Parts: sequence; C-alpha cells; structure tokens
Amino acid sequence: MTKKIRVACVFALVASAGFFLTRTLTIKSQQSGFTPFTATMESRSYNPDGTLSSSHQRLYAVRSNGTKIEILKIPTPDGRLTDGKSVTDLDAGLMVSAVEATESLITHPLRAETVAKYRRAPTACTSDPTAEHSKILGYDVVRVKREWHVAGRFTLVDKWVAPALNCFALKSTSTGGAEGEPASYPYVQEVLFVLPGEPSPSLFEIPVGYVERSPSEMNAEFERRFPGHSIFPPTTAEHLDGIYQKNQQNR
Repeated sequence: MTKKIRVACVFALVASAGFFLTRTLTIKSQQSGFTPFTATMESRSYNPDGTLSSSHQRLYAVRSNGTKIEILKIPTPDGRLTDGKSVTDLDAGLMVSAVEATESLITHPLRAETVAKYRRAPTACTSDPTAEHSKILGYDVVRVKREWHVAGRFTLVDKWVAPALNCFALKSTSTGGAEGEPASYPYVQEVLFVLPGEPSPSLFEIPVGYVERSPSEMNAEFERRFPGHSIFPPTTAEHLDGIYQKNQQNR
C-alpha cells in the first residue's frame, strides 16, 4: 500500500480554498495598514492515547500591506526536512506555494476583489462583548470558538487571538470526529515568540528554478522522487486540481 506523507496538514490548506477562509474570525474591517510581525509557532498532534504523535515548527510573517508568508518544515521519506512555503503577495495579486521536496511552484492568481478584501486589516476579532480575555506572550488575547458539522463529522476550534496582531491566533486547539462519538485528541498550534516590525524581505523570495505544477503533477513528481510515497491521496489531488484550474482563469 502506498504510504501517504501527510503534508496536507498545512500544504493542502495553502494550495486549496482553505486560504480563502482565513479571515472568518474578523467581523469588522477597515482600509488600514496591518501590524507587521514575524512569529515562530510549534504545531503538535496527538495519538488517541494522548501521547504526542508529531510536532513541527512553522514561521508566519505579515507585512504592513497585508502580504504574508508561512513556512513549514516538511519531512521527506529519506529523513530530510524540507521547506514548504506559501506567499500571499497582494501587490502581485498572487498566492504561490513553493515545495522544496519536489522543487515545485503552485500559483493561484487572485481576483482584484479578493486582493482588496485581504488588504483590509481587522478592527475587531469577535462580535461577543463578553468573550473571555487572557494574556499570552504579553499580548492581550480574546477567546474565539467555532464549530462545524459537515457530512456526519464535526470540527471544534478554540483560538486565543491577539487584537494587536491583526487577530492572529497565539494559541489554537482543534478537535473533531464522527457525530455522536468523542472528539479526537487535539491538534495544537502555539506561538513561541513574536518579533515585531517589518519581516525580512528574504522570507518572501520565491526560489529560482522551481517548476510550475498542478497539485496532481506535484504529487506525481513526489512519487517519482520517493517511490511508494505520495503527498496526498489521488482524490485530494483531483479536488485541488479543480481549484487550481479554476483559479488560473483569474490570470
């Protein structure tokens, strides 16, 4: 059986419509600059018995114009750690994923109205005036909970977001499972430290020499380089291909 390398925990979100849902916590916005910063995060997943399954670090950075980047260290079957980078470039009107393991680029052009939307910095993180507050890394954070029920399954997300950092989550816990059954053990993402100010320009550079590929083409390249392994199942690649082809019409 082909072993699946679950890069999809972050990359599939970057390469799919999940990107267009990243602002659902914001209920007000205005045309203004973002607070620029760079954050290092640790993500942890757990086994059913509560023991740690895996952990990895991510880097997130946002410029004052709203352009942002996420970088994840992705393990490959030969034991290396490689970069998976997602750049949302609002000036260029592009969202680009760069995957070192296959030297691939997946480019999603953004419509003008989408760019305008993502240029609007948040002014409120929740509509609940009684929402719980706390402190994380010296920042005031407000608790925001969300719950989804789709196709007999549920997802619960509990976030502590910082108003001073564009409603960015300094801690997030996600659980889920089949309806009527106990929730799975959580996926936790926690910020380790925050560096205020404009991020380094080098973080936003797209690697030279990478090849533009659709998600399924990138999956095939991964299988070519690492026989017996893939990034995600064929059905997922097919779904992401549909989103990719649709977004190419925005060019």
